[in-house]
Amino acid sequence: MKVIFAALFVGWLVSLSAFGQEKEAKVVDPFAANPEAIAPKNIAVQLELIEMSHKDLTRLLMEHKPTSSDATALRMKVQEMVDKDAAKIIDTQMVVSKVGLKTSSASKQETIYPTDYQFSENKEKADKEFKSTDGIPVCFGNPTAFETRNVGISFEAEAYISENDKFIDVRFLSNFVWQSENTILREGKDILGNPFKVTMPNFYVINIDTSVSVVSGQFFLAGVVSPKDAKGQLDSERKVMAFLKCDALSVVP
Repeated sequence: MKVIFAALFVGWLVSLSAFGQEKEAKVVDPFAANPEAIAPKNIAVQLELIEMSHKDLTRLLMEHKPTSSDATALRMKVQEMVDKDAAKIIDTQMVVSKVGLKTSSASKQETIYPTDYQFSENKEKADKEFKSTDGIPVCFGNPTAFETRNVGISFEAEAYISENDKFIDVRFLSNFVWQSENTILREGKDILGNPFKVTMPNFYVINIDTSVSVVSGQFFLAGVVSPKDAKGQLDSERKVMAFLKCDALSVVP
């Protein structure tokens, strides 16, 4: 009986050892020959804004007959136009982040401008209300409130990757703000007879805010918007194509 028990005990130890070795063998070695399978990945999100005539855009879209969301061939045609100065790259935006994290980049200039003024209609009232600390009369239009607006470029993106690294779901926001001509709210002369002009700045904005699914490494036509003309107004004769490209990047070389 003792012999049988001893044999069973030895067999149990052997089985337990084999199970431990099997379980240990399943632990992935980060320094193994193929570490890419477990290595973390980053996602690069790139957006290109390319300006051309409205006529050329319409022709390109008529000739381009996609069977999928892959716009790489269309992007190469547009690059040929850029090389021939028939189109112009106005900006390229790019951010890189870990999977699922919201990230952003920006190139901005802070513009501070008055939004409210206090006016006086007669000299006597102006003498009482609009004097600086040294007693010198000031302009009839005295600014009383201000606002700050960022002029420039901002880009936000949040991307997720599929298990096979082939497809990427991305939400992005591209914002392009220009300051154009000012609007004159009031003109006149102060109590000293000096002319003054109360103005408010005008801003022109290009904005693309969307969520799409793309193939890693391929270009995707994310949208078309209209640029501004020389006076800061909408230019219907020209268009801006927005090409998106996302890449899954392994941290392992």
